[in-house]
Amino acid sequence: INVVNSSLVKTFGETSPGISIQSIGGGGGYAGSVGGNAQFGSSNNTGSQSAGNITLQNSGAVVSTGAFSPLINVQSIGGGGGRAGDIGGDANLGAINMADLVANGGDINVQQTGEYLISTGENSPALVVQSVGGGGGGVAMVTKDVTMGATGSGLATGGNIDVFNQSVIETYGSNSIGLLVQSVGGGGGFSGMSSGDNVILGGSVEGDSSGGSVNASNEASITTLGKNSAGFLAQSIGGGGGATAKSDGLLSRLGGESSTMTNSGAVIIENDANIATGGKGSPALMAQSIAGGGGYIAETTSQGSYDVTLAGKNIDSANSGKVSVTNRAQRLDTLEDYSPALVAQSIGGGGGWSLLRSTPNAQLGSESGGWQNADDVDVSNTSILKTAGNFSTAGVAQS
Repeated sequence: INVVNSSLVKTFGETSPGISIQSIGGGGGYAGSVGGNAQFGSSNNTGSQSAGNITLQNSGAVVSTGAFSPLINVQSIGGGGGRAGDIGGDANLGAINMADLVANGGDINVQQTGEYLISTGENSPALVVQSVGGGGGGVAMVTKDVTMGATGSGLATGGNIDVFNQSVIETYGSNSIGLLVQSVGGGGGFSGMSSGDNVILGGSVEGDSSGGSVNASNEASITTLGKNSAGFLAQSIGGGGGATAKSDGLLSRLGGESSTMTNSGAVIIENDANIATGGKGSPALMAQSIAGGGGYIAETTSQGSYDVTLAGKNIDSANSGKVSVTNRAQRLDTLEDYSPALVAQSIGGGGGWSLLRSTPNAQLGSESGGWQNADDVDVSNTSILKTAGNFSTAGVAQS
């Protein structure tokens, strides 16, 4: 798919995205709210369900005012999936019982140079770019449990992604990320707040479920005001996972199980403009290369207490890629709780970043694995880093 747009795009109704571009192998697409359970990914399939490559060049501004109305949604998903609104039951993002299935995500290149991207509704992120192998995509809110990760055997790799943004980004609603860039192997993606008992980010694939490389550059200010609305989040994840948030529940696990090859790619970030977030569970700038399954879980309430696991289990190869963050903005600001300013992670063996309050049953460390190496993390920062809320670290670099 090759798309070029230079016109102003405006939408005013609910479930009305500005620009949505999807290449999906294995079935799926775009849906509104779902009253019951939702499965994003094919099941019990063999053969080939890979997605194609996508190129977008957009020099037009984009505005949406309705709920569930992302401004720009770009997805290349192998193994089935897409995007949906509110889910009334459980949400599973990932293909089920793959049988030597080839379900790779394609490469994506996005050049966004319009004047602005502005959304005012709930569940309306500004710019979402995803390459997912093994099924998945994105959902807005989930009433019950969330599981991200494919199961079975085959190939389920994420593609390589290049993103350049020159547009001012503003979002005002909850679950409305400013700029999200994800290459996920093994199934997954992102979801808004969930209130079920369990959140699991990580799959179980016998075969290759590695994430691709992510290269993203931002040259315009990013401001988000709602809960669970990160400013700039970039992820390469092998073994399944992504990003989500909790508002209630019992258990949280970031890490895959019984997988063969779950390596993650390099994540290279350059940021030259200010980033500010105003809601709980809303980091300003986060870059992650996570091998072995996992990602990021935000907290949006101080009431919960969870059994948290940041680890993979029985994974043969989970080697993460290099993470490089160059931040030349004047400042990164977060105003509310559970909202770090700058996080850079390269983690082998499964895990990531959890902002949840933990019970004494927390586990940090993999079980019974093979090669689980982390790569270099390079951070060059000239910004003021300011956080005003509780549980909100200013700057973190982990390898």
